[in-house]
Amino acid sequence: MAKDDDEMPKILHGTIEATIFNASSPPSSSSFPFKCLCLKAEKPAYVTIKIDKNKVAKTIEDIDRVWNQTFKIQCAYPIDSTITITLKTKTCTLGKYHIKGQKLLEEGGLINGFIPLLMEDNNGKRPNQQKLKLKFQLWFNSAEELLEPISWAKIMRFGNSCQGMRDSCTTFPQRSNCYVKLYHDAHHCSTFQPNIGLLCEAPRKLWEDVYKAIEGAKHIIYIAAWSLNPNLVLVRDPQTEIPHAKGIKLGDLLKKKAEEGVAVRIMLWDDEKSLPFIKKNKGVITNSNNTQHHDDDDDDDNDDAFAYFKKTRVICTKCPRLHHKFPTLFSHHQKTITLDTKSPNNSSDDDGEDERELMSFLGGLDLCEGRYDTEQHSLFHTLIRESHCYDFYQPNIGGASLNKGGPRTPWHDAHACVIGEAAWDVLTNFDQRWRKQCDSSFLVPTTTIANVLGPRNSTTSNTSIDKDWNWKVQVYRSIDDVSASFQSQSFRELHVERSIHEAYVEAIRSAEKFIYIENEYFIGGCQLWDKDRDSGCTNLIPIEIALKIVSKIKAKERFAVYIVIPMWSEGVPKSEAVQDILHWTRETMTMMYRLIGEALKENGENNNNGHPKDYLNFFCLANREQKGSGEYIPQHAPHPGTLYGSAQSNRRFMVYVHSKFMIVDDEYILIGSANVNQRSMDGERDTEIAIGCYQLSQDNKHEGMRHGEIHAFRMSLWYEHTASSANYDLFLEPQSLECVNIMRSIGDKMWHIYINDEIVDMEGVHLVTYPISVTQDGCVKDLPDGVRFPDTNSRRPRLLLSRRVTLGLPSPPILLPYIREAGFGHAVEWRNFIFDNFLISAFVERWRLETHMFHLLWGEASITLQDVANHIGLRTAREPVGGCTRDLAMMSGDRHGRHAVSAPVGPQHGDGDQQLSDEDAEYARQEDIPERDDTDIPVTSSGVSTQHGSAPPGCYQTPPPPPHQSSSAPSPYYQTPSLPPQPPLSGSIWSPPPMSPPMIVAVPPPPPHQRPPPTISQSVVRPRPYRPPRVSRPRGYGTGHHLDPTTGRR
Repeated sequence: MAKDDDEMPKILHGTIEATIFNASSPPSSSSFPFKCLCLKAEKPAYVTIKIDKNKVAKTIEDIDRVWNQTFKIQCAYPIDSTITITLKTKTCTLGKYHIKGQKLLEEGGLINGFIPLLMEDNNGKRPNQQKLKLKFQLWFNSAEELLEPISWAKIMRFGNSCQGMRDSCTTFPQRSNCYVKLYHDAHHCSTFQPNIGLLCEAPRKLWEDVYKAIEGAKHIIYIAAWSLNPNLVLVRDPQTEIPHAKGIKLGDLLKKKAEEGVAVRIMLWDDEKSLPFIKKNKGVITNSNNTQHHDDDDDDDNDDAFAYFKKTRVICTKCPRLHHKFPTLFSHHQKTITLDTKSPNNSSDDDGEDERELMSFLGGLDLCEGRYDTEQHSLFHTLIRESHCYDFYQPNIGGASLNKGGPRTPWHDAHACVIGEAAWDVLTNFDQRWRKQCDSSFLVPTTTIANVLGPRNSTTSNTSIDKDWNWKVQVYRSIDDVSASFQSQSFRELHVERSIHEAYVEAIRSAEKFIYIENEYFIGGCQLWDKDRDSGCTNLIPIEIALKIVSKIKAKERFAVYIVIPMWSEGVPKSEAVQDILHWTRETMTMMYRLIGEALKENGENNNNGHPKDYLNFFCLANREQKGSGEYIPQHAPHPGTLYGSAQSNRRFMVYVHSKFMIVDDEYILIGSANVNQRSMDGERDTEIAIGCYQLSQDNKHEGMRHGEIHAFRMSLWYEHTASSANYDLFLEPQSLECVNIMRSIGDKMWHIYINDEIVDMEGVHLVTYPISVTQDGCVKDLPDGVRFPDTNSRRPRLLLSRRVTLGLPSPPILLPYIREAGFGHAVEWRNFIFDNFLISAFVERWRLETHMFHLLWGEASITLQDVANHIGLRTAREPVGGCTRDLAMMSGDRHGRHAVSAPVGPQHGDGDQQLSDEDAEYARQEDIPERDDTDIPVTSSGVSTQHGSAPPGCYQTPPPPPHQSSSAPSPYYQTPSLPPQPPLSGSIWSPPPMSPPMIVAVPPPPPHQRPPPTISQSVVRPRPYRPPRVSRPRGYGTGHHLDPTTGRR
């Protein structure tokens, strides 16, 4: 039944069940010109479904054009969005069908039939000359109608009948009778004893449990890692219960187990193999972001896990994350450890024949430097202790090292351990990935493992299941058939699994009381952003949360959402990569608060003092410590004129949030390696793994589950963040307004302590309110205390003055042989490719060896090799060619933003006459504060720093540039006209004037006998880096990001 206009929703929110049956066969090829050979019946065809520009489904390629495939498409898009169904082959488009979301609702949510397809060209839409038809069905179910009878309360009460997500969405079904243990942080001190009822056991110590599990394994140890350091020491607590493990390196432990006959297999992400001609950076896998190695006596090969295990019985392999379009952009981000362990049902105490089970660890589990931390998250106090004296980690301050002292970057994370059938699913994931990209002959067959360990469902045969084994667990993934060998026929047809995203959406839609999220990133829902709607960051999680709150406001029911993210993403906060992520995070927050504010206004709640922050709150973690006795005194000190010196003197820094989980109603938890961004949720980008799990009620009553393990896990987290159990009773009802207010008051108080000039110890309270202001109508504004994070040059998340656009460039013809050799495919695929400096430099490096001139065709401009190799970036005031913004947010939440390429859009691009605000002018003036400190100021025995040279105290000394960088003369082999002078910074944003037609002239090199003797400047392969003036360069007018050549990290 069609809906009235007054009842028509503003958002198409629900699920579309799309079934593609078959298409009519094309007529005989003899009836058409030669150019229509793509329509021949023997040409395989497929169908895609898009909502606006977001591709949400794709069929297999079938020569008979019969598919019979059904897709479950979760959607939360504007009601005027266009659903496009396209029939195509690899070489051409055969026809399209368009329908607006509003039209779909007017049709009663159902479209079914054999429908003619249209062709599109420059003259618009026209009937298909071949009269092709496509038989399909679209059936829309709104979220309210679909999930009205379902909630986690009912799932808990009738859990035995809940089958989890259906098999067409995920490879693995829901498993019963599993055991789950939840962890936060790598280690808990023995003094950590939160009074939260159920969780009164000993503090949980993840890394020690990992050590004991590896040490006790007898058959297999399978590790899938984003990064792994073999020099890592797992056990560091002086009061540990396993003192023999202190000081033992992870690599030595794994080699020992391999010598005992255990099958140790390690699968690491390798981004170096993505482009075979890119120069290798030593230590990409294991090198730290500082100058301190774990053991100065170790051989250089020990910095590389692959080389470390090369001559051992440990099989370690490096797997690139292959992609058909972007082979260097994405990563293998799954983090699992799967091994056999002694069964808890085993009654044998000896080491003879005992029953074994599979155990899997997963979560934000990184076995590398900087990850070891306790609930204290100390900045300075532990630098003299065993926990961090050899593991100083500070990637957010350039030039930081243990020699100069803290602050270190504290690390907060969350993990899970699962035993039972779900652990076998984690093993299957490892098996599928290994067989796809590695030598399968080194892999122990799964059937052999089953014969050794017993049937995978052995726990289900127990007549009496212990209360700890009453978990239902389902394994979810983000992965495609490029990285895994799918065994299911349905997934061999679908090619991609994005079940993590679908599990998040279904869990949010089922929420009744509250949602608690901790994640490293929180970006999504660009289809409802105020700007950059075509950025490509279309995951639905932020929209679903906002719409859940809107539905509760309309129903006049209480609901609360708490989201904890880092203050900024890992990296130097002023860098363009971090600023881009802050921008997208700000857009996400703005969208959510706007929807909530509109709902409050429509329901009259804002007249009753209702506020969006009564329902949604963002927090981050931070710490501030006063100087204590016996503290580590560094050999050198950062210069007080740098931001490093400011952070050290103010004794404060953020606690980095690396957790990746969501808790719903204290009854369901989804935890794993996936971030809330497009990279992790897409399925065709970063590979991820997670589990969704809940406990069944022992007495079949929902009320009893308030005291379950998930509830205890959240209460333990809140005890860590607030360092108090005084608010225990309020924390029992997190959906209540009283609980929201107490959490906000704690966060606001700690933020003021954190930013004040007076150094006040935060006394273990780490929860601070995220630094934004929200008005009653849902507008997001800056706080009145400034626009930068303390002790940084970085802006807090705010709307950028100039819109960021991705440069779409035509393919450089001269580079096509190298493009094809790198596996990028045909040139047509590069017309809208994100051509960043890193990739261009890689091709130029290869081309440079064979020729002396490089022309990159872009409109009428021509750019020399010198321009490209200097990483100047393709900056111009012209409108970019091709699709500009389609793939912008493909890098949203990049591990460290390596491939973000952006340029400003001035007034001539439609942004209007934007004025440079006082805050922006102040930011431009403050850009000259040194962010990086590469100088060493010796520290006397009393802790007082001394200056080198004759410079007065407080003056920042910069060493002179190298000889090959001291001259401003251009290279003798290239002559480029100088750019027009750049006007000074004034009231409006400046854009470079349009360049005249190409005036760049290449001067061929003289014959060898006429060349002058090589000098230092001429012998250098790459010209010196170009450094534009700071003040005359508008913000957002940046370059691409690439691997740091010293650390191998982004």
